[in-house]
Amino acid sequence: MNDLLELSFAEITVLQPNIAEIVIANGVSVTSEMVKEYHRLLKQNLKKPSGLLINKCNSYTYSFGAQIELGLANHIKATAILVHRDSSVLIMQSIKEMPDHAQWNMDIFFEREPAVAWLDKQLTS
Repeated sequence: MNDLLELSFAEITVLQPNIAEIVIANGVSVTSEMVKEYHRLLKQNLKKPSGLLINKCNSYTYSFGAQIELGLANHIKATAILVHRDSSVLIMQSIKEMPDHAQWNMDIFFEREPAVAWLDKQLTS
């Protein structure tokens, strides 16, 4: 499959009909509008239920509004975060603990294969 969807700030690779991987460009300050934009793109291009792999291979920041938007897309059933640095774990854990994210089905991984396998399991259960 591996269709590539490009945004001005990120690339999204469709890994399976219902799973996509997003890689945000290095140095970007992600806004709530950017998160809404990629959520719309995923909604239009993925089968439901959908899963998202956020690959944090680059260094970027989230505005407060973007942090809130991350866990709010109801068409995304599960989100796997692929981290490459311990500092990314702390950041993503603090975002997950925001009050609006109580229902956010998110987990953090250091390796890609377990992250995709977890998404598969979440989408079939």
